[in-house]
Amino acid sequence: MDLVETILNLRDIRPSMPVIVLIDPASSENNDTAQAIIARAIPEVPIFSLSEFHKHLDSTEGKKGQAK
Repeated sequence: MDLVETILNLRDIRPSMPVIVLIDPASSENNDTAQAIIARAIPEVPIFSLSEFHKHLDSTEGKKGQAK
């Protein structure tokens, strides 16, 4: 799968760089397959839908604001 290969290549190039995968909510059948493959091949890479990603960003930004 090209996506898994890309993730592995990015990790090889710069292991310290965090990697996440954003999925397209309009294509749920393909997403289920991709999520299963990625979760098995690279379990430490988080997979988010766009709305989940926004929630994650909001929670991260909230923690930064509290730390100031």
